[in-house]
Amino acid sequence: MTVLSHTMTGIEERTSPSTTVGLVGCGAWGSLILRDLKALGCSVPVVARSAASVERARIGGASIVVSDLEAMPPCDGFVVATTATTHASVIEQLLDRNVPVFVEKPLCDRFEDALSFLQRAGDRLFVMDKWRYHNGIRLIAAMIRNGDVGEVTAITTRRVGWGNHHPDVDILSTYLPHDLAIMLELIGSIPPLTGASFESIDGHITGASVRLGGEPTVNMEFSAVAATTHRELRVIGTRGCLVMGGGYAEEVLWSRGRPTGNPERVPFETNMPLFDELRAFVEHLGGGPPPMSNLDDAVAQMRIIDDVHTLAARQVPGVRFGGW
Repeated sequence: MTVLSHTMTGIEERTSPSTTVGLVGCGAWGSLILRDLKALGCSVPVVARSAASVERARIGGASIVVSDLEAMPPCDGFVVATTATTHASVIEQLLDRNVPVFVEKPLCDRFEDALSFLQRAGDRLFVMDKWRYHNGIRLIAAMIRNGDVGEVTAITTRRVGWGNHHPDVDILSTYLPHDLAIMLELIGSIPPLTGASFESIDGHITGASVRLGGEPTVNMEFSAVAATTHRELRVIGTRGCLVMGGGYAEEVLWSRGRPTGNPERVPFETNMPLFDELRAFVEHLGGGPPPMSNLDDAVAQMRIIDDVHTLAARQVPGVRFGGW
């Protein structure tokens, strides 16, 4: 079967055997997951409840559309793209099917639920950390391993914009998983939390600066009240630095030593990380290696989010977590 691999620059032909992947949720992001699963040659039954989600599923080529999980046919695996506050209950139901499950980040909205999955899910539950599939992040990880900036001493991420695009959870749960996944890819682990400061309105967290300790030190800044949208990653080493600006960047800036003059520009092949992570999951269903972020990785992320929530509860009077 010939299918299409989406990239930022064009379309590439690939072949894949037919696989049945159940999709739970078909909102704006779920419809993109459906698109890419179809492009990978999969048969995709969909659970959709709202009229808009049902329509997206039908237009997107779902094999069937049902309103609840009990009506889903047998599947080789499942992708969960519902709101974060429903992830835990959906996962609980899917684990009884004894097939791999790929869940959009965050894994769930309560750390206690994440810990409970360690007892039940084993190696069947994975989280969709698309930044680990971004070619710019993978290039920086390779340059770090090659020693191109010497010993890494600091990593800084910055993500600011206007509003919370996932209003069912607070922005700590919305933003932190992205940058924590980047740390997993760049340095292979998530350092412990050492501190955080917050901005808030009426008890709702609108921004934070989160610090992780160890070597290297990690600083993660994000805000939902910024006049302009900006995304940046900076890696500082003993012999230079690496900088990438935004998810749609096409190059990494590299300074050998102090940043004087113009930096070197290291281009990379642009890709669509969502498509690539879904391809990894589909290939796993056919006997290939598992996706990059396993359940242990997801729980490590949830532990940091829980710790940051604890700090926020101490620092922000009347703090409110959950919906925006």
